[in-house]
Amino acid sequence: DAHIAAEIEKMRLEFSRVVKEKEAEAMKKMESVQRAASMVDVGWKENQTLKGEVARLAEGQRSMERELARALARAGELEKERDEARRQCEAMRADLDSITAKGQAVVRLNSQLMAQIKELSVERRSQDAPPPPQQSPVASPPRPGEGAPGSGTPSPAKP
Repeated sequence: DAHIAAEIEKMRLEFSRVVKEKEAEAMKKMESVQRAASMVDVGWKENQTLKGEVARLAEGQRSMERELARALARAGELEKERDEARRQCEAMRADLDSITAKGQAVVRLNSQLMAQIKELSVERRSQDAPPPPQQSPVASPPRPGEGAPGSGTPSPAKP
């Protein structure tokens, strides 16, 4: 019996030692799982933070894309306005060239008309002027103080 009791005690001690080892291993595994769970929790929180940041960045990108689309549309409008202004400017330049050409033609015509008026005026004066007096050998020259006959100059009154 003592031998059996010693054997039982030995088995009980061995069992107790194995249970303690297994408990220690289980505790280590439990601590490892808790550390892993804590790291997963931290990772999950970081992931949520990153998801939020990604969402904000994506919204910022979409906002920038909308702004870029508006800027491109405005650039297109400005390009059309510039082209229209250029077309109007070219039309005004053509109008100005036409007006200038017409003005130059008017100036030339005016110069021609003035020359013609001058010629006609000279011609008319020569037609309106009395013919030069013809002197006959019998006629005597005017006396002092008298106008020449036919000159239209009145004779001065005699004292």
